[in-house]
This record gives sequence, structure tokens and C-alpha cells, in this order.
Amino acid sequence: MRLTLPRTRTSIVWLLKNEWARKGVYWDPKPKIPKIYQEKGVKIVDALEEFGRRERVEWTPPDPEDPRYKEAPPQYQQSRDYHETPARVFGLRTKLMEGAPQAQILTNTQILEGVPAGVKSLLGKVSVPSQDELCQRYILQANRWDATKIKLPKRVNVHRQAWHFKAETGIPKHRICSTMVRNLTRLCQMAATRNPGLQNARGVFPDYFMSSEIFYNDTKIRVQGSLEAAITSRDPVPPFADDSLVNASVNYKLPDMFPLEPTLQINPIHVYVDYLCSGRFYFAERERIFIWRICTRPSEK
Repeated sequence: MRLTLPRTRTSIVWLLKNEWARKGVYWDPKPKIPKIYQEKGVKIVDALEEFGRRERVEWTPPDPEDPRYKEAPPQYQQSRDYHETPARVFGLRTKLMEGAPQAQILTNTQILEGVPAGVKSLLGKVSVPSQDELCQRYILQANRWDATKIKLPKRVNVHRQAWHFKAETGIPKHRICSTMVRNLTRLCQMAATRNPGLQNARGVFPDYFMSSEIFYNDTKIRVQGSLEAAITSRDPVPPFADDSLVNASVNYKLPDMFPLEPTLQINPIHVYVDYLCSGRFYFAERERIFIWRICTRPSEK
């Protein structure tokens, strides 16, 4: 009978366990006292037992106010943006465990399905020649015509955990989204040039930094980051819901995450810039924001 190589191979794990069982026992030998010391009656003291009976005395500096012996404060406490009261910062890398229900609890909001009536009434009022063809070309440019080929993240099939996908190269998702946002905002600018009222009342800003804050049970949560683009206006956006819908939301019951806290994934920090940034120049009201990446601190300008 012919045996395969794995069957004839000696198990390394079994060898290690056997070797440890035979030679892995440490025997503490008793001290050997020379015969001449025993004849003269010399007292022999075990050093380990002698030093083991001594109590360790903590050293204290002679002058407690001596700066040479002061413990250095943590590095983050020396920052100019250090605050004693921590705040929780929500950014692009923050992931909510429950998704939209957890965001509802944090912001005390209600999800409404569909497009608001004020937005639906504006559909089709402003158009650009060949806008459908341009949108198709934008989609092809972002998903097919881009020559970028880099290693993509590994795909995972949640229903078949043992299935392994082959390594793939292509256009990363963040580049696809960035290309689409850049082209669509350019289309908005083209529409504004054909309508002077829109050109004077709207502003499109790329790499737009915005910071805001909300409070959840006296806990400050800062939402800040660098947006891919933002469309701003001098006039505020009209409310999406009327008074009757707002009054009816009093009886709305928010989702529950018991026994978890909604702020579980939002880490508290002590170093943050405590100011709000919502608009540039005279376009102070935000209408549309496009978030694809985030940064933690604006430029000094």
C-alpha cells in the first residue's frame, strides 16, 4: 500500500507536546552547602527568601514642588484646542451599527418617504440642451471610460462565507462618486448660465469644509468634514413639511437601541475646534451637499 506524503509526515505539534511533557518541568534543586561550612557552623541563608521578606519602599522626592520630578502632562492637554468637556466627533470613518434608526435617535428626527412638494414643483423648470445625453456620458465616464486600474477591496459574500473571490482591479468607488459629483455640479453651473436668476443666487464650491453640532442628552456631537462639493444659496431652503405634519410628529415613537447607547460608535475627544462653519461669502445657506471624503481640521486661512 502506498501512503501519501501528508499521512507519512510526522506531526510537529505532537512532537512539541511530547517534548514539553518530558523536559518542560522545571525542578528547583535545593542549595548544596559545602561540608566545611557545616563543620564550622556557618549560617546559610537563602537569598531569595531573605530579599523576598523585605518590603518595597516607594521613593518620594525631597521637594514635591521640584519641577524636575513632576510628571509630564499628556501631550494632547498641551494643545491650544484642548477642552475639559469632551465632545463626540462624527466623520466619514464613523460607522453607525443600526444605520438610519440610530441616526434618528441621535438627531430626534422622523423619516418621510418621497420627494417634498416644494422640490417636486421645481422638477423640469430648468433644463440644459442634450442633458439626458450628457448624463449618460457622465455615467460612462465614471464607470467605464476611466483608465484607472488599482486593486479593489476584497468582496465578501455574507451568505457564503467560505467562498473566495478572485483579486480584482478597476475603478475605486470613491473615484466613481467623485467623477459623478464633479460632472453633475458642472451641469448645474451650465444651467445657471442660461438663467441669470440662478447664477446670482447660487454658488457651487468644491472641497467645501462644513462643521455643525447637535446635542443628544447634553452630549455635544460635532458633525464636520470636507465635502466633495456644495451648492449654497443666499436664501434659506423652505421647510419640507407643513405645520400639520410637524404637529403630528409629536406622537411619533423613535426607534430603540436598548441596551446599547446611540453614541456607541462615536468616540469622545478632548481636542477639537469649537466653532461652526456653514457658508462662504454671501452664500450662507446650504442647499445640496455631496459627502465622499472627510478631514479633521480646516486650513488656517
